[in-house]
Amino acid sequence: YFPKLSETFILNQMTGLIDRGHDVRIFAFQKGDTTKMHNDIIKYNLLKRTYFGNRLPHASNFDIVYCQFGFSGKNFLRRRNSWFYKSDTKLVTCFRGVDISKFVKKRPKIYNELFRKGNLFLPVCRYFKKKLIRLGCKRSRILVHHSAIDCRKFAYTKRSKAYDEPIKILSVCRLVEKKGMEYAIKAVAQLLEKYPNIQYTIVGDGPLRQKLSSIITELGVADNIHLVGAIVHDQVVQMLDTSHIFVLPSVTASDGNEEGIPNAIKEAMAMGLPVISTFHAGIPELVEDGVSGFLVPQRDYKALAKKIAYVIEHPEKWPEMGRAGRQKVEDEYNIEKLLDRLERIFRNMMRVKNNRIWRLRR
Repeated sequence: YFPKLSETFILNQMTGLIDRGHDVRIFAFQKGDTTKMHNDIIKYNLLKRTYFGNRLPHASNFDIVYCQFGFSGKNFLRRRNSWFYKSDTKLVTCFRGVDISKFVKKRPKIYNELFRKGNLFLPVCRYFKKKLIRLGCKRSRILVHHSAIDCRKFAYTKRSKAYDEPIKILSVCRLVEKKGMEYAIKAVAQLLEKYPNIQYTIVGDGPLRQKLSSIITELGVADNIHLVGAIVHDQVVQMLDTSHIFVLPSVTASDGNEEGIPNAIKEAMAMGLPVISTFHAGIPELVEDGVSGFLVPQRDYKALAKKIAYVIEHPEKWPEMGRAGRQKVEDEYNIEKLLDRLERIFRNMMRVKNNRIWRLRR
């Protein structure tokens, strides 16, 4: 559905392409909540560009249909003939997380038709590229293309803490199993006896909110660990700016759901925060263990607590880790660089009439 507070990486991509002069139209099956929207939704008048349900503009005018998830590509194929797309319209499909993990766990052949008929597949990490190949997608039609952030919106700050200031730890995520918040709460709770001045804030909402609230109450840590719900992105940036450490201990969920590379981690790194996460999916492609932060095994809250304690006790390392994180994001996840690349990919597609076009660096 559209609009939504999460998935800012898709919003940034759309507005970036509009800024570059492209005619971008949006298709969504359902209309999202318009009472809480990103400012860019209004600035770019995106709701006027959006078509809901089965209502579409003159489909024959489209050069490229860019599906943001694997299941979107699959759904497009089902409707392609009834929407009267011209025969040379290119179909590009991204794979971002749930679509290449939970979605294929019990249905490994679900994308077979898409793999045959799609022109290009853009997984967000090398980990997902390997999964696509194992599922039967042709290697020649795959390019890893990261989800990007706009580094201009995330001002780098050299991290430090006043002597009497609380230790501010932050997580930003949907409250679902794969985000691992249960383990983050247990890790921080374990540290409170030694570091009673920790203030841990969890931003986001989701189906596990009540369960996580109960864990906080049972552990008796409600004065130190706070669930604040979903907030608009400008407020997220403000909270990142005033925090010291960012934690996101992602896990493979019981239903098989996995992360790609969480954009919340990229945003934290762009602002200079040391990051503590897990050896999960594409996260090690972003967070260099011991350089921009630390990685621990999934679901190991004791190991997580040890790394948080280490970062707390070594504030002299915060600026070094923060600089490394900012540089990594600027080099590999910056929206302007990735939009340049996406434009080259699309222009390359439009110059040829078959699938033997993927000479761009993979």
